Amino acid sequence: MTHPENSKINVQQVNWTYIGMVSFIAAIGGLLFGFDTGVIAGTIGGIVKDFNLNPWQEGFAVSNLIIACILGSVLTGPLTDRFGRKRMLLLAGILFTLSAVLSGLPHHYWQLVVARFIGGLGVGIASVLSPIYIAELAPARVRGILVSVNQLAIVVGILLTYISNWLLVGMSDNDWRWMFEVEAVPALLFTLALFFIPESPRWLAKNNQDDKARDIFRKIAGDNYALSEMDRVRTGLEKEEGGLIELLNPRLRVLLFIGFSLAIFSNATGINVIIYYGTEIFKMAGFVEKASSFKAQMIIGLTNLLFTFAGMALIDRAGRKILHVFAYGLMTLSMLSLGMMFKMKDVAPLWMVIPVMTYVASFATGVGVVIWVYLSEMFPNKIRGAAMGIATMLIWLANFVVTQFFPVLRDTMGGNVFFLFTGASLIAFLFALIMMRETKGLHLEEIDTAFETKGHREI
Repeated sequence: MTHPENSKINVQQVNWTYIGMVSFIAAIGGLLFGFDTGVIAGTIGGIVKDFNLNPWQEGFAVSNLIIACILGSVLTGPLTDRFGRKRMLLLAGILFTLSAVLSGLPHHYWQLVVARFIGGLGVGIASVLSPIYIAELAPARVRGILVSVNQLAIVVGILLTYISNWLLVGMSDNDWRWMFEVEAVPALLFTLALFFIPESPRWLAKNNQDDKARDIFRKIAGDNYALSEMDRVRTGLEKEEGGLIELLNPRLRVLLFIGFSLAIFSNATGINVIIYYGTEIFKMAGFVEKASSFKAQMIIGLTNLLFTFAGMALIDRAGRKILHVFAYGLMTLSMLSLGMMFKMKDVAPLWMVIPVMTYVASFATGVGVVIWVYLSEMFPNKIRGAAMGIATMLIWLANFVVTQFFPVLRDTMGGNVFFLFTGASLIAFLFALIMMRETKGLHLEEIDTAFETKGHREI
């Protein structure tokens, strides 16, 4: 039985301190996600030099973490549906801390690979769970901005790596080791803070712990909200068959196709080439001094942060689809411009920063903010963990392919490699324009029906 009179949440009843604190702590997983992936931009030069790596080994020094992310995201789906969101986030925190300590110690290349692999498992877990956890606690009308706090945290984590890397340049002959070690502090704080947050109420309800789930909803926005949310969750669970086999349900074909395709496009369009290899790209563009390329990378990180705020301000107003489409359109033009500048050869290095900034700004405003919100909310409750795990695996798989092969493509194609990302961005633009459905303002239990429009019920 539903309670329509209680379906409209009173914003004055929302305990913003509570929901804000819980969302913030969960989002630190995103910050460590950003730090762990972004720190490589400053360390790769020293790693290549100290271990005398060829382009394939250079690529693997970066991409081995992505393999671990794929494994972590695949395992997280079924494990979090069984053991809960909170316990798996705690595991991620432990893995982040261990990896940060070990990554600064290796004397052989494969020791570094193992240390980074451990961190990759943590990134894979956090990339699945931080947005899911926040989405399952957040009231519908503010879910977009609260889940996008996770993306903001990722961006902040990346920017912090650029700043700390720049500050540590020249600290010692092995300054890259210190760049890895500094992550241990926020990783340990994240692990300790997780003891003070609750389990996801929707996971509790799915596992027949209604009293605990109701208490958490009550803390968020009072008795009426708890009553209506529990009714909504129960109704949603009764309609779903549940289990991994549900992923084969024809009713979900469109939902899964759209979600998984958007997951692939989000990384196949080249964002992590800028994040991981930015300093090397700026060296290609003509920045001679090491410190200059690091400064240019910090500008990119700051651009990423500022436009993430813009995306957060717009996601619950403009909506998910329009931001996604707009972003991919500008990303296409930006990559095209960058590729043309490399072909012209006489362009001043500083000018090449502009299309990179435009690309990052477009991604941050649209794709970066939208993708984690969209994926965390579009799948039904009983399969959310498993479906989100697969979607996140596909994100990391696309990331791995791009990351592993970029050094080789860079050495063989030069600046023409950016035309490949131009094409990928154009395809993503057309897909988002045609296939995405708007989900802003809908309750989680209502969203899958938004995809069941005429001509799009099945593929």
